[in-house]
Amino acid sequence: MSQMLSGMGDEQVDVSSVGTKALTVPHGAVRAEIKVTLADIYMTADKATASSGNGTLVRNESRIDLTANRHQLKDFRFIRAGGTDAKLYVTYFN
Repeated sequence: MSQMLSGMGDEQVDVSSVGTKALTVPHGAVRAEIKVTLADIYMTADKATASSGNGTLVRNESRIDLTANRHQLKDFRFIRAGGTDAKLYVTYFN
C-alpha cells in the first residue's frame, strides 16, 4: 500500500554565482520536488560548496526528487553553472 504524501509548503530559490544556496526545509518534511528553471545549476548533497569541480550538473528544465530526512535535505547546496541565474521551484512533503 502506498503512503499518502501531504504538502508542507513551497519556496522559490534564486540561484546565482554569489555563494551556494541551501533549502529552507519545513520541520517534518522528508521529501522535496524541485523544478530547475532559467539556467543549468550544480548541486551537492553534503553541505559542500557546489561548483563545476565539485557537484552534479543539473540541466535547465530538469526535475529533482529528493527523499531523505529533514537534516539531509538541508545539506543540499546549489549554484548556477553559467552566466545566467537560475530559479528553483520547490515543494515539500511529509
